[in-house]
Amino acid sequence: AIDSAALRDPDDSLLVSLGPTRATCDFGALVHRRLVVTSLEVARPNVVVRQLPSGVWNWSRAIKPDTSPPQPSTGGPSPVAVVGPVRLSGGAVLLEVPWAPSDSLRGAARDRAIDSALAARVPIIRRSGNALLRRREFSGISIDAPLVRTAIGDTTVIAQLNGLAVTSVDPDVTVRRIAGRVALIGSSVDLDL
Repeated sequence: AIDSAALRDPDDSLLVSLGPTRATCDFGALVHRRLVVTSLEVARPNVVVRQLPSGVWNWSRAIKPDTSPPQPSTGGPSPVAVVGPVRLSGGAVLLEVPWAPSDSLRGAARDRAIDSALAARVPIIRRSGNALLRRREFSGISIDAPLVRTAIGDTTVIAQLNGLAVTSVDPDVTVRRIAGRVALIGSSVDLDL
């Protein structure tokens, strides 16, 4: 169990923070140099995903790809896996992407469009240095998934949901409870809600 944790990018901007987090692991798997999380509870996770005006995403600057030569496959199970219940409460995701007024606007008309966008409630536009960013906030995220199966290096995640809730202002959506099965397989999503 941990009380809190945070991961920041090289500019000290927040990428993710966690409130109290508790995980249980399979001890036998640890003995065999594997981490199998059999349950996970996370309170107040906050994730920030930001695309810089250059097109680079904040996460790509903080987490460098592994450039070492690939190790030969042992054919065995993944070194890290999640198999079991996952519960998340009070989560938030912040997504920011570059924004600009219409290309057809010039001079004072362009300045008025920017001022109007900055003053509007929706969509949320803000300045960051010389750049303008459109912000989307997803809050009140809670997940109750009694069964989640995934592994590092695998492109498949399967979750049985008892409940998923989220609120967003842009787009204006409130989800109070979604239940069912979600499968992310490669780049495809299979929903049975």
